[in-house]
Amino acid sequence: MAAFAVLAPIDNSVLPGIINSRFPKHYAIGPGQWVVAETGVTAQQVADRIGLNGAAGQFVVFSIAGHYGYFRKDLWEWLTLNSG
Repeated sequence: MAAFAVLAPIDNSVLPGIINSRFPKHYAIGPGQWVVAETGVTAQQVADRIGLNGAAGQFVVFSIAGHYGYFRKDLWEWLTLNSG
């Protein structure tokens, strides 16, 4: 399973609902910041699933090749369970 970072301006009020409904495996880091997990897809396919027609507002998707930092324990647990 691959993990992707989805980032959007904080004032994007539409994207949280889209992330919740289209990506059952997601973790909200903070306003406008999510990590989503999917199998067999690319960052472009994740962006397509969110919607590139403008209805989802502005956002960008990054493929996560590695991760490191200092954050709540539940994020590290989520990443361990949901990223390859």
